[in-house]
Amino acid sequence: QNSIIPTKSGFYTVKATDENGCEAFSSGYTLTITAIEEEIISEITTKIFPNPATDKIRIEYRTPDHPKNVQAEVINMFGMVLTGKSLVKSNGIYTADIDVSKQNRGKFFVRIISDDSVKVVPLVIGN
Repeated sequence: QNSIIPTKSGFYTVKATDENGCEAFSSGYTLTITAIEEEIISEITTKIFPNPATDKIRIEYRTPDHPKNVQAEVINMFGMVLTGKSLVKSNGIYTADIDVSKQNRGKFFVRIISDDSVKVVPLVIGN
């Protein structure tokens, strides 16, 4: 039995081939990753402040890669996107300010999506 652990959100299917070359495909499955384990050693850093937040948050994202596009999304515990924004690169740091003043109090995540990676950081909104 083989197992695969997806590292990116996406649409997945499984193709099985037997010893006679016959192939079968599984039904498709859409996977949305809302949380990942933090890497112990990483050159990628993400700062979100203030945290807890009440009005707005600032996101700072650093990576040795040079992605063309970096997006930030505030998501709830179910993976639903509540708001999002493109990060702007300046002096090697991608930044964005996001208004969270209209969000309910509670626990959320900020999902940072770049060309080849996804990073998820916890966020608390409210006092």
